[in-house]
Amino acid sequence: MKPVVLLCIVALPCLSACWYTKQATGFLSERLRAVPVSRILKDTDSPDELKRFLALAQDIQAYGREVVGLKPTKNYTVYVALDKSYVADVVSACDEASFSRHYWRYPFLGNLPYRGFYDRDDAIEEAN
Repeated sequence: MKPVVLLCIVALPCLSACWYTKQATGFLSERLRAVPVSRILKDTDSPDELKRFLALAQDIQAYGREVVGLKPTKNYTVYVALDKSYVADVVSACDEASFSRHYWRYPFLGNLPYRGFYDRDDAIEEAN
């Protein structure tokens, strides 16, 4: 067996506990479930309320482009059905005796005063 494959097999259990890996998995899972808004609007089985909401979002985008002069983007062009009413739980913290913020360090982003979680149990564990 090649050393790289062996290293990956040994490291895999460690990666599953890594915050970065869990968040990447949650994000990619969400992205893979994304459906183009145009497809939902054409689908006769899509709920009318959802279609009205997505059509309104498209109208707002068109207003922004045509009237306000905003640059077109790919934002709001896909829809992800969630099994909860929010995307992520966010944890922020401060020192017990003051309101001095705790900062988490992230590669490329630097220090931020919060940490997000796709899994509520992981957020609760971090908060504790």
